[in-house]
Order: sequence, then C-alpha cells, then structure tokens
Amino acid sequence: MIRRLALAAALSALSLTALANEVNPISVAAGLGRTDYRSSCAQGWTCDHTGKSSGKLTLAYTFDVPRESVLVNALELTYSHGGKSNATQASTGTRVRTAFDAFGVSYKASYSLGALGFQGRLGAAATSADVQSGAMSQTQSRFGFTYGVGVSYQLTRNLQANVNVDRLPIKYTATDKGGANLFTVGLNYQFE
Repeated sequence: MIRRLALAAALSALSLTALANEVNPISVAAGLGRTDYRSSCAQGWTCDHTGKSSGKLTLAYTFDVPRESVLVNALELTYSHGGKSNATQASTGTRVRTAFDAFGVSYKASYSLGALGFQGRLGAAATSADVQSGAMSQTQSRFGFTYGVGVSYQLTRNLQANVNVDRLPIKYTATDKGGANLFTVGLNYQFE
C-alpha cells in the first residue's frame, strides 16, 4: 500500500513538472548488443566471458527542455538482460552457463553539440543471475551501483541512434561478486 502511494505521489510530481515543459518529457529506448562478464575463472576452467543476445529497455523522464549546448537531466528506469556465458571444467567437462536480468534506476545527464549527444548515467540496479550446471540451477541476487556512458546521433526530431556501455553489479556465486559490462546499440524515441 505504501509503495502504491509513493508511486502515485512521484507520478503526480512528475506530471506537474511536465506541464512546465514545452515538449513531452517521456522517451523510450531499446538496444541490442553483448555482455562482457567480469567474473573470476578458477584454475582448471575455460571461461568464455562474452554473453551474446544481450539487450536493454529504458523508459526516461526528462526534467529539462532538451536544447543544444545545455546539460539536460533525466531519470531512467531500465531493464537489462545479459546473454549466456559459458565456463567448462577441463578435467570433467562440467559446463556452467550464466545469464542475468537487471532492473535499475539511474540519473542521466546529457549534453548535445548539434546532432551529436553525450550521456553519462549513475544509479542502482538489482540483478538476478541464473547459474546453470547440468540439471542444477541456482539464482544469485545482488543490489549495487551501476554507471554508464553513451553517445547518440539525432536522426529526426524524435529519433536518436545511440551506443551505450553500462556497468552492472552481478553475483555469480556466494564469493564471486563481479560485474558485467553491457554494450548496446539502439534507438531512442522522444514522444511529442
């Protein structure tokens, strides 16, 4: 009940700010790419730290009217997925696969020079890594800081192409709390 009231209050405050903006403050983005897992690889194991079929979906609320050569502030809600990476124990052939899902919230600062834009983000994310070995599967959860940078190019008034890299907190095992770098290329749509 308290969560619903807090969400309703936050949405109300954001909608009042939107009345002062000249443009709709809501945008959505989607990107596809790959993940570089940053876990330790134990002796006797062969590790592929690259997860393919990774991606990110973002819903953003911009607090300022986007203009050239002005720092623009935004709040982002993000869902990220890291594709599977593999590790194989040489002596037994045991194979371990890891993939993750993450939900996060970030502050994003953007600065544009003509059609070219630069972004930096800092926030927090809750990640859930699924670690599978044969028929056994376990889920490792972690909450931590996330950060990232990006470059965008304005294609039309409402559409941007973007390239991003984000660092996410991942817990692989009880003792291995590495992270993952998520590289994505995608599109951002600004509603009118």
